[in-house]
Amino acid sequence: MKKVFSSHSETAHIWASQSQAEGRGGNVFFEGETIYSYGRHFPVARFAPEFGDIVLFTSRGYSSSTGKHKGIIRAAIPPSYHVIYCDDVSRPASHNLGIWEKSILRMRADFAQSTRKISAGNIAAAIYQLTSEALAYCEALKIAAPEWIKDNDAEKAARAYVSEAAKLRDAKRAVKQAESNRIAALESAERLALWLTGESVNTNGFQFSDTLLRIKGEQIETTRGAKIPVSDALKIYPLLARTKRTGGKIEAGLHNINLGAYRFNSFDGENLIVGCHVIAWAQIEKMAQELKLIERV
Repeated sequence: MKKVFSSHSETAHIWASQSQAEGRGGNVFFEGETIYSYGRHFPVARFAPEFGDIVLFTSRGYSSSTGKHKGIIRAAIPPSYHVIYCDDVSRPASHNLGIWEKSILRMRADFAQSTRKISAGNIAAAIYQLTSEALAYCEALKIAAPEWIKDNDAEKAARAYVSEAAKLRDAKRAVKQAESNRIAALESAERLALWLTGESVNTNGFQFSDTLLRIKGEQIETTRGAKIPVSDALKIYPLLARTKRTGGKIEAGLHNINLGAYRFNSFDGENLIVGCHVIAWAQIEKMAQELKLIERV
């Protein structure tokens, strides 16, 4: 049985499949239900079948590289499992609840002393996030939730205040963004008009609209920045036109077609797909007219 893997990702996926008892790849390794970053001092996650389809996952940080390991491991966990966060996946519930309790009691002391509504609301929101995590942990482990998890009216009111303030900020931001988008669209339209005439302009934003084509010298250029030799277009157009006329389709592999550095994918009579480009027939026909290909065909 293979026990050494080529990457952290492969190691995480083998652990997530629970198909073998141990394995290692780089600085990530697993033993049974638990997977570690660097050493046994930092267990990242543990399958907890005693509680059902549960994976306990650490909320601790350690280093930037361990943070990357955590991301890889989290992504490998099957969606059928419920991920529950806690401080240490290898320690008993008393430890993890104790960590939450210390943090929450300290934050509630800060909340009691806060005189600014926004500050108090932000603290209350942070408290609620921790109590929600602790409550989810208790429910997953089927244990009674301690008293300090319970919400109180003062914290609810403070959270409501910052929530409304956030809604107002978001509304104002949306208005500003809409105006910015309107101006950007005008600017983009002006730049696109220049681009279509052959001007060298900033094409930022063009890639989010339909793919347009232009002829510049011996190249057909796209609004996504690709360049296709005119000579290749001259070769492929008769095939596309015939396919369009007969209502057929062309799939990759049936014809050995290259368009510059790009590989032909398919043509369904309406759209030509080349790499990440989807080029509508109207654009193809426009190029054919400019190259005087329609008369020849």
